[in-house]
Amino acid sequence: MPKIFVISDTWFNRVLNDGPDVDTVNSNESIIFNWNTIVTPDDTVYVLGGFGILDLYNIVIQLKGNIHFLNNVFNPDEKMYIENLKESIDKSGDIGLQERLIFEDDQLVVLSDKDVILTYYPLSVWPGKGVDVFCFHGYSDDMNLEEQNITSTFSKWGKPIDIDEIKSNIQKFKTLV
Repeated sequence: MPKIFVISDTWFNRVLNDGPDVDTVNSNESIIFNWNTIVTPDDTVYVLGGFGILDLYNIVIQLKGNIHFLNNVFNPDEKMYIENLKESIDKSGDIGLQERLIFEDDQLVVLSDKDVILTYYPLSVWPGKGVDVFCFHGYSDDMNLEEQNITSTFSKWGKPIDIDEIKSNIQKFKTLV
């Protein structure tokens, strides 16, 4: 049965801290490896924002799953890279790739069958809050398990996170955090 994953802030091709040991290529390869270790070609991954910069086409062709990009690009440079990615996908002629990469028009996606809301920025209020509707967000590692407000940042989890696994293990996670 295909799974639904969520992730944010992978920041492919971006150096977040300067220094002699910074290696963007190995960082990209590590993220791709972690992603492909748990995601199958039939799974769906929602990217909430902060995907990356520069040549993203050579990244996405290596990633497994059907990938949905939320419309959460606010930086003009990042917007340019996402537009370049869309253009490269269109020009590729690879129908399979075009079908598995979806660019959402919305900044917030509701998965009503999962009782989940997806957004880049953490919300303090959302429809269904307090009645088992989860909010998965990016941008910040902050989360409130009691309120079911869950971060999906790569820096927090190191991989895409399985929505159903988080929801079914929320009580266990509360004791670990």
